[in-house]
Amino acid sequence: MPEDIVPSAPEEVYALITDDLKKAETMLPDAWTDHREDIGFTSGAAKSLLAYVYLTMAGYPVNDVSNYALAAAKARKVIDNEALYGYRLLENFSDLWIWESRFNDETVFGLFYNLDFRNNQRAPFGQMPTEYGGWDVYFAEINFFNDFPGGPRKEATFATQFFLESGEVLDWTETLQRRPYYKKYWDIPGFDWEKPWEYVDWKSERTNVVLRYANVLLTYAEAQAMSEGPDQSAYDAVNRVRNRAGLENLTPGLSATAFRDSVVLERSWEHAGGEFAASPWYDLVRLERVEEAAADRHPWEQPIFTPPDKADYFAPYPDRDVLVNPNLTR
Repeated sequence: MPEDIVPSAPEEVYALITDDLKKAETMLPDAWTDHREDIGFTSGAAKSLLAYVYLTMAGYPVNDVSNYALAAAKARKVIDNEALYGYRLLENFSDLWIWESRFNDETVFGLFYNLDFRNNQRAPFGQMPTEYGGWDVYFAEINFFNDFPGGPRKEATFATQFFLESGEVLDWTETLQRRPYYKKYWDIPGFDWEKPWEYVDWKSERTNVVLRYANVLLTYAEAQAMSEGPDQSAYDAVNRVRNRAGLENLTPGLSATAFRDSVVLERSWEHAGGEFAASPWYDLVRLERVEEAAADRHPWEQPIFTPPDKADYFAPYPDRDVLVNPNLTR
């Protein structure tokens, strides 16, 4: 009976996830030879995601720090075999987001859309401003944008000036929402960067990036630091990502927790705006920093009338399920 079903403990849920990924890493090929070369369902992708799951399990709500060592070991297997899996960091961060590069060697796992089959489509309008006919679904938080280090990664991540048909150029502070926008998925056929107001189609075949090789490197760096200390291999991993972004090497001699916090910050910059598995949200939850992040708001942001707490860390059960089974309390 439905009323006999009680919620599973987080450890039980994660056990199912890790069990599936362990099977996937042995059952999937290292690469595909009879499919298009950009397919991401490989053993390397399973290992990469498993490493990130272990990292998540080291924090809230499981809080089993032994998973740091598991995460480091699994990510290291991917890094040591990056040539086997065909993974690499692209030389230029901006190249990740141009249309011609929607299938690239840095994408460990992606959702590849094909409009010929009428499946789900990446909708650039979701992250475009009203001034371009966009939907204003999401945009950058102002304090996050202000704290984001300058350089090629910031330039490729944010749209801050908006060219209008009238010839007027709006700074982000002059737009309706007064926010910088994420422009990672704007570049699709039919979109003209010099005449953005002419774009009228909401559909595209843009790849939804679920996991990139950059996050494998950052996962290893953090997990290694928290399990064995921030050794040279941990520094090498995070510095590969930082150097590509135009940043200097991370400060040497950091404590494990200071190194971890630096890597977490790096991940928030590297994967800002529309990447799934590496969303900074998961770092906020596992490190129990949701409340702190929500309180860090620029005066222009809409106020939060009910500040979040632990009850808001995870999505509630659907009303329909709660009505069928009262054990699923909201």
